[in-house]
Amino acid sequence: MELTGRASRSGVLLAVVGVLGFSFKAVLVKLAYAAHPVDPVTLLALRMLYSAPMFAVLAWHAERAPGRTPLARRDVLVQLALLRPLAALDVPPTVHGLVLAMAVVSTFVPVWCVAEALKRVDANTVALVGCLGPVFTIAFGQALLGERIHALQLAGAAAVLSGVLLVIWRKPAAAPEG
Repeated sequence: MELTGRASRSGVLLAVVGVLGFSFKAVLVKLAYAAHPVDPVTLLALRMLYSAPMFAVLAWHAERAPGRTPLARRDVLVQLALLRPLAALDVPPTVHGLVLAMAVVSTFVPVWCVAEALKRVDANTVALVGCLGPVFTIAFGQALLGERIHALQLAGAAAVLSGVLLVIWRKPAAAPEG
């Protein structure tokens, strides 16, 4: 994939934003668990419910492109209707706020950023940037939840950061003459 420097830089930036969002999800889930006894399936159902309208807007925009198949309304609600009784979604406003943050920050934005990144850089670069997820999650856990970081985690994070930076900042190999 041959891309300009600007497209490549914006692609890596979008991939990083996507990874940050995905990484922040663990912190938001822990905060939701602390706010109210709620099960993982309910959190996931609420997260999908809140993020669905944002994806519906993207789908509506995408389906306007020539040759696209329209999105059926029933496709958006089938999963929720099949998996959970509506009463399971009756949780306190604090949990709804945290799940809404998960829907935007840790579902919609990262998925969109990664998709946009893949337009600008190769899949290998996006996958390697994705390796930063655990590093960011460790940092978020310490900064926002007060979790301890152990020396082995720091060593692993340093190795991951070094590897990702080495690959992202590599100079393209010269094309063989022939």
